[in-house]
Amino acid sequence: WQKAFDVSFAELGLSVALMSGTTAVLQTLAGFLVDRYGARPFLVGGALLMSASMAAMGLATSFWQILLLASLSGIGNSVFHPADYAIISGSVERDRMGRAFALHTFSGTLGFSSGPPVMALLMVTVGWRASLLLVASLGVPVVISILLQSGVLKDQVRHEQRHDGAALSGRALLLSRTMLLFFGFFLLGSMAGAGLQAWLITVLHAVNGIDLAIASTALTAYMAGSAVGVLVGGWFADAYRRHVVVFAVVLTVVSAALLVVVDVLALPWVSVVALMLVSGLTSGASRTPRDVMLKDASPPGQIGKVFG
Repeated sequence: WQKAFDVSFAELGLSVALMSGTTAVLQTLAGFLVDRYGARPFLVGGALLMSASMAAMGLATSFWQILLLASLSGIGNSVFHPADYAIISGSVERDRMGRAFALHTFSGTLGFSSGPPVMALLMVTVGWRASLLLVASLGVPVVISILLQSGVLKDQVRHEQRHDGAALSGRALLLSRTMLLFFGFFLLGSMAGAGLQAWLITVLHAVNGIDLAIASTALTAYMAGSAVGVLVGGWFADAYRRHVVVFAVVLTVVSAALLVVVDVLALPWVSVVALMLVSGLTSGASRTPRDVMLKDASPPGQIGKVFG
């Protein structure tokens, strides 16, 4: 894009910021709509809008079109988390909820991980325009599969709002102490994860004197451990449901403590990679119990807005 549209790195970053920012701003609103009208129409509509926006980027003739399409893509992206968690909650038995959440998170991790190498390979072979058109077109069979499996995908049970004051309104629910604590927990966890992915290689190399290749291997080990840990956490959340709070807290502390050990002690590179693997494993294993805890704390029919 920089060569095609003669733009700066800051302008390139703006396209990513617009997509992410639009998703962030609209995600909670999308959750309210999902709870009120059902999840499946928004899941299908969001996937189609995102696919169409990405495909149109492949036909863009100026960078302002890219920015507009990035915003539209963010609108489509904003419905996914409210819609998918509402559908999982309504479609899966309670004693399998942890594994369902785990598989959902694991498949998303695989998608994010495979995106960059797949796009790089396509760009080398067919160019960036054809790459965008090809990848965006994959949204069509995804939507078709959702429609064909509509009999399996069930929405959450929706309850009518009571007028006797006994039920919390959506706004009161999201501003309740329980939900604000969950919000802080998710926020800090996301900040830590994003910071780790962005800065681990730089810090290990520049501050700890570790070779760049080893530092990159350490990050890869952390990400791989995190992906596998999600599945482990899903099994534990189902098998030991009464202990998910303790499990999530202990694993989060252990993961953080291992990062401190890597930073403070002058360890051989094999130990650094091994500890980062275990840190990722424990961090990933804490994610699924966290999701199950939030689902259990959400009133019936309000899962969309809570996860949004």
